[in-house]
Amino acid sequence: DAAGTRLATRVLHTPGPLPSRENEEARPAIAVDTTANASCCVAVAWEDPRAPTKLYLMRLSPDLALFDAAPRAIATPAGNISNLSATYNGMRDRFAFAYDACSSPGRGCSTFITALPALLDGAERSLPLPERSSSTRNYGYPSIAYVPGSDSFLVSFGFATKATPTAPASRGVRAFKVVTVGDGTMMQGPELMSVTGSLVLDPFCPFCVVPVLARDRSQVIALGTQPRAMIVAPSVTSDGRERFVGYTIGIATMRMDGSQHFSSAAAYIPTGGGAYSPRTGRVIGTWRQDTREASIWAFPVIP
Repeated sequence: DAAGTRLATRVLHTPGPLPSRENEEARPAIAVDTTANASCCVAVAWEDPRAPTKLYLMRLSPDLALFDAAPRAIATPAGNISNLSATYNGMRDRFAFAYDACSSPGRGCSTFITALPALLDGAERSLPLPERSSSTRNYGYPSIAYVPGSDSFLVSFGFATKATPTAPASRGVRAFKVVTVGDGTMMQGPELMSVTGSLVLDPFCPFCVVPVLARDRSQVIALGTQPRAMIVAPSVTSDGRERFVGYTIGIATMRMDGSQHFSSAAAYIPTGGGAYSPRTGRVIGTWRQDTREASIWAFPVIP
C-alpha cells in the first residue's frame, strides 16, 4: 500500500528440484492491466526449467485473488525460453511478453514477442525478431514496453560480437519498434541501431577470440503518454569503465533525442532498471555497481 506495507502474498508455482541450466535464471515477469474496471488483472508469466520450451501465464486481481485456476502455456517456440519482460497495451487491452528462445542455454538465441488479450478470449499473436545468435554474434535479454503516445511497442535487447582480425570485440544495445494492426497481428517497424555504439569489450585484448555473451540488460521505460521512451543500459567508457545511462528515444522517428548519465564511471555495472513517475516527470534509475564491494544505487533524471 502507500505506506509500503505488504498486503498479500500468493505462491503461484512450485516446480520442485530444478535441473541445472547454464547461463539462465528463472525470472518471472509482471504486467498490470491499467484499464479502470474490475474485469481483469495482474499478469504474471514465467518459464519452468523442467519444461524449458514453454512460457506460462497466470492472472490475478490486484488483491491476488486468482482469475485462472491453473497456469496456462501461452508460448511454445522451439528452444529454451528465458529472460522474460512484460507490458500492457491499454489501447487494445492486450498483454505482451518478450523473451529469448535459445537452441541451447546461452546459444543460438532469437527474441520473440507474444501478445494476447487480457481476458484470454481472443487469438494469441507472436512475432520473432529476425536476428539470431551465431558463432560470432550473440543477442539476448529483451525488454518490452508499450508506448501510449505512439500506440506501439518498443523492444530493446543486448548484443555482443567476437573479435576478428580487423575489428575488436564489441557490445551494445539495439531496439526495434513493433506496431499492431487491427486484428492484433504485430509487425516489426523501424530499428534504432546500437544506442551504445560499437563499444570495445576488452581493450587489453583487441584480438581475443573467446565467445562473448550479450550481457547488457537494458530496460525500456515509456514516458507517460508521450510518444517517447527511455532505454536504460550500461555503457562502456573509452578507458574500459562503465556508466549507467538513459537514452531518450523519439518513437515517431526512432532516433535518439539525447542521453543522460545516471552514474559516474565504475569498474563494472552488470545490470539495472528504472521507472517513470508521471507526477514528477522524472525517471528513477537503479543499478548494481561492482567496485570493491557490490552495491545498489539509484538516481533521478528528467528525460
